Amino acid sequence: MKRTTRKNLAIFFANYRKSNKFSDPIAYAESVRNMIHEYGSAERVAQDLEKGKETIRALAKVADMPKEVKRLISSGELLLTVAFDLLPFEPSRQVGLSRTVTGLSFKDARAVLRYVKSHPNESAAAARKIVLTELEKHEMVLAVMRFPRDTYEIITRADPSKTIIDGAQRWLDEGAPTLPPLVSGRGRLRLIVRVPRELHARLRRNSRNVPNLLERIVGYYFSEPRTSVRKKIGKAHMR
Repeated sequence: MKRTTRKNLAIFFANYRKSNKFSDPIAYAESVRNMIHEYGSAERVAQDLEKGKETIRALAKVADMPKEVKRLISSGELLLTVAFDLLPFEPSRQVGLSRTVTGLSFKDARAVLRYVKSHPNESAAAARKIVLTELEKHEMVLAVMRFPRDTYEIITRADPSKTIIDGAQRWLDEGAPTLPPLVSGRGRLRLIVRVPRELHARLRRNSRNVPNLLERIVGYYFSEPRTSVRKKIGKAHMR
């Protein structure tokens, strides 16, 4: 086996795990592309790596995408699976579209890109807004939380959903500061809040247990005296 082939195989396996998560998706894609050049065909590479030949071809194309798109993929801001759906577009459009769907789940990003493809005269930004608005109408994300009575009474003085969502948004805007551990105990009161899908996706990147994360965010902002709470969340929510 050639030294370059062994090197590309090493890169491939170093950047691929059985869970389909990648330490560096672009290094993974570039190793596949290089192997195609050495083997002479995607079919041979697919056979050796026990992967579908269409997946191998798609990975090789991802390796040749514009630098900005590859940067977003390497940083984790753009999913590799979403990049596959960008391939049918011209390279000149891939950069703008990749920025439009950055941070979205695979399902949401695919819906936006399909809308763009079927509505070529619509801007990418407008397409994103239209698609996500429609998804928001038909798909609810509910968070079931439990709070100590004193905290519950504070956040239910006005619209509790708005208070909690604004607090979560502010926490993200402030760079997701470290939260205190969740204090468990009996006599906690239940509250169900509808969380916007896009906000839920951003929170989920910080914790897979979003209700638990929201409880901790509320504890972070509402554990201090109420005057301080007003400064953090805003007087409007306390009226």
